[in-house]
Amino acid sequence: MLDVQTYIDGVAQAADDYADALAAASAGKGVVWADLLLDDEDALTDVASALGWHEVIPATLRQAHKRAKLEHTKSATVLVLLPARYLDDTEEVELSSLAIVIGPASVVTLRGADWVDVSAARDFLAAHPVAAGAGPYGITWGICETVLAGSAPVIEGVEQDIDEIEEQLFAADATDVSRRIFALQRELIRLQHASSPVPEMLDDLGDSVPEEAAFLRSAFRSSSDHAQHAHGRVVGFRQTLDNALSVHATLVGEQSNVEMAKMTEFSIRQNDQVKKISSWAAIGFAPSLIAGIYGMNFHTMPELAFPWGYPAALLLMVGVGAGLYAVFKRHDWL
Repeated sequence: MLDVQTYIDGVAQAADDYADALAAASAGKGVVWADLLLDDEDALTDVASALGWHEVIPATLRQAHKRAKLEHTKSATVLVLLPARYLDDTEEVELSSLAIVIGPASVVTLRGADWVDVSAARDFLAAHPVAAGAGPYGITWGICETVLAGSAPVIEGVEQDIDEIEEQLFAADATDVSRRIFALQRELIRLQHASSPVPEMLDDLGDSVPEEAAFLRSAFRSSSDHAQHAHGRVVGFRQTLDNALSVHATLVGEQSNVEMAKMTEFSIRQNDQVKKISSWAAIGFAPSLIAGIYGMNFHTMPELAFPWGYPAALLLMVGVGAGLYAVFKRHDWL
């Protein structure tokens, strides 16, 4: 749906017919601001025809934009911003596009999604009639200011999740913290791509302001500083997450070392127990072997006829057991 307003001396007035509003603006009676969704092909065709856009402008607007950009053509200046909103439930940054086409007496905003709202910009301009009355660049500055202000909740949402990640790093259960870090890193990369060109673009717009609205140059520089600050925070968040990932890797490594040490200690204790059991089994096996041999009671066994055979067998059992005990004790098996 095409929404048209005419700004005369900084005051917005609703306009029912875009062609009449444009004709009045071209005659020096205000500036026309038309707002529409980018997928409204009929409205986009009507606006492009009424403003005499070169065919490259609609083609540029229909492209998928992953970065903000600024282009100057003979008939208009095209500014593409990427407004963002943060979905805290899924920890995702959702980006859309807001294209601003600046003409001699017109501003056209094309929103890539319904949630991209320009009503805040209209309220802002209503509170700053001097900027609204400064022509298309004044309206554009008001739109840029509200888009930058809209990035604040996104940055706050990301910062809150980073605080949660830092607390989770040292929690007892930190199994999914690396997944959260990587997922948030991906969203910050997208947000960085959207924010990094904006300061330079705003400086360029300030240099393009006509002489009669020269006071807007300082306003665009201020907006550029605002955008640079927001971009710097995004870069800082990425560094924080990099550090958090390093800390997590260190903690996981330490935990693995502790677990390995416990397993090694358990294996040593288990090995000691096996040694003791094996030693006592060997000590007990020797007398059992001797007793088993003599317990067969064959008539051909010469020892059975000897009077000293029984005590000799006992002494042999004790001697073998004592000898094995001494050997195992010397080798620290007992």
